[in-house]
Formats: sequence, C-alpha cells, structure tokens
Amino acid sequence: MKSSILQTKSSLRNSCSSDGERLYGSLTAIRGKAERSRNGRLIHGQKHWQIRIMAGFFFAAMAVLAGPVPGEAAGIEREVSEDGTSAGTIDEIMEPQRKKAVSATSAETISETLEPQRKEAVSTTSAETDSDRVVVCILDSGYTAQEATAGEIRGWNYLEDSADFSDEQGHGTDICTLVAENAPDAELIMLKCFEGETVSDGEAIAAALYAAVDDYQADVINMSWTIGEADEELYEAICYASEQGAVLVASAGNLSLATGIGSEVYPALWDEVIGVGGVDLDEDGSPVSSLWYLSGEAVYICARGDYGEGKGSSYAAARISGMAASWLAEHPDADADAVRQMLRDCAQDVGEEGYDTTYGWGYVATEGQDSIKS
Repeated sequence: MKSSILQTKSSLRNSCSSDGERLYGSLTAIRGKAERSRNGRLIHGQKHWQIRIMAGFFFAAMAVLAGPVPGEAAGIEREVSEDGTSAGTIDEIMEPQRKKAVSATSAETISETLEPQRKEAVSTTSAETDSDRVVVCILDSGYTAQEATAGEIRGWNYLEDSADFSDEQGHGTDICTLVAENAPDAELIMLKCFEGETVSDGEAIAAALYAAVDDYQADVINMSWTIGEADEELYEAICYASEQGAVLVASAGNLSLATGIGSEVYPALWDEVIGVGGVDLDEDGSPVSSLWYLSGEAVYICARGDYGEGKGSSYAAARISGMAASWLAEHPDADADAVRQMLRDCAQDVGEEGYDTTYGWGYVATEGQDSIKS
C-alpha cells in the first residue's frame, strides 16, 4: 500500500513537472510576443531571467501541492490545448470570478440599481405636478440641454430602462424647444422611446404612454412621429392615456417614399389623437400648402411646420402641444374635447370651406397667444 502511494505521488509530481514545463514554454512564448515592438525588435530581452525565477516558484508550488493530496488530484482530468495551457485548470480558477461577475450584473441587480433613479425622477416630477403647472410628456428621441432651449428637464429612457435620455439625433431636443417656446410655464418631461429617424420599438412607446399618465400625470402628450400601420398594443396604450384625460397630439406625417400620397399614418389617424399637419408661410405670413406635408384624414388641424433649417409636421405638432398646454393652464378644468374645440375656434379656414384633408379644420397661428380665444 505504501509503495503504491509513493508511486502515485511520484507519478503526480512528474505530471505536474511536465505541465509546468509546458506552461513555462507558453509563458516564454507569450512574453516574447509582448516584448516585441511593432517593428519586431526585442525591447525588454534583459528581463528574461525574471521568467525563469517565476517558473521556478511555480514548479516548487506544484510539487508541494502534489504531495498531500494524491488521491484527490488523481481524480481530475485536464484538457490540454496545443499550446500547453490547461483549459480545465483555467476554467476552475476563473469560475468563481465568473459567477460573481454574472451575479453582480444580473437583471435583478440592474433593476434594483436603477429603481432609486426612476423613483427620484417620478417623485420629483409628481411633487411639481401637485402645483398648478401643466405637465407635457414628450415621447421622442431624447433631450440634450443647450443654450436658448427648454433648459434642464427630467425624463426616462424606455429603450434602455435608464436615466440617460440624452439625444444623439437632435429631433427630441428641437421638439422640446418648440413646446417650451409656446408653453414657457409648463413642466416638460422627456420619455425617450426611439433613436435616430426610425420609430420601431412599439413596446418602448407603449411603456412610455402608460408611464406618462400613471407616473407623471401628463396633461398633454406630444408624439411628433408616425408609423405606417395600426398597432394593437400601441392603440390600447393610446386609449388608456385618453381615458385618463390626457390630450394626445401627433404629427400627421410628411410626404416621402415611405409615406406617399394617400398613406395612413398613426397615431394621428386615431380618433383619440389630435393629428397636426404642417404648412408653410408665404411672404405675407399667410399659410400655404406644399408637397412636403402629407395630406389625409389624419389631419385635424394644421400649424407652421418649419423650424430652423428643418421642416415637417413634427414641428407643427410641437407648437400645437405647447399652445394646448398654455390654454390648459388658464382653464384647469377643461378636458381634451374642450381643447379640440378651442383649436377649431382659433383656426383660420384656408383651402376648401370647412374641413379638408390638407388643412384639416384650418390653420392655427401659435406664435403669440393673441390667437387663443377664451
């Protein structure tokens, strides 16, 4: 029995020594690669003796470990790769660290980390909502504070479920600016639910709509974008927000390859939403139509559609949202139907008499509140 144990220990030491030699060879090769500069010259060759000392310590440690636990060590099989490293050994060493890293970045942990930020954003807004300020939630590409814009505002990123709602595309920032210009006393909330020029994440948009009324008590919800097909999940969220009393405003679209003449666009086409078309102004300041804007039954009202160097019904919708918010501040008991009627009363009938699919019920001049009728 004693002879057998000695043979096992000897065999294990030989195995450890063999593994160590292979590891030493790998360390030497790796160190050699690391020590070469981009032109192939050896720049730290004088430190080669350090590798030998490190390897010597390694061999001694392996020999000591092999002595006391021959039975345990004999039951472990290693899968050795071609370069001599032991994949099994590396996996066993790294496994506890891997588990710790996975645990620390689990979805539950991330959610717990972000929840205080979400609660702070909601609670801070709710505190201000209790005042007389009208709340406008803007579902867009995000917001980045700049000079001469809406200033600092609060919000949430529903794409990444994070507090970072910065705007890489710029669209949402412009929309916030226009709303603020027409409703300077309103509380603006950015609910980021898309990036770039494509609105594709219906789940994020629906989540933002529910949050707008449940978490932020929105009086007005601005949606300066369109989708080309009716979406059931989105429509349910629209209906829910409408039932909670929010005034829903959306752009009625622009003429493009994706939205040609006669295209149906949502959410502006739904009855619960005020669809806003865009118009240009001539030299005299009178509204004129152009091929830039999409005509259709989604147009309930129209407003000026240019902003800076850009143009589109997105800007027209933002102006109407701001106008609605300012009017609600003066009429806190008014509902969404009253806002619709106010817009019709303020509208200048252009184009065909009465309603038409180019101007809707007419053009609303949002610049200056003199156009608003009590």
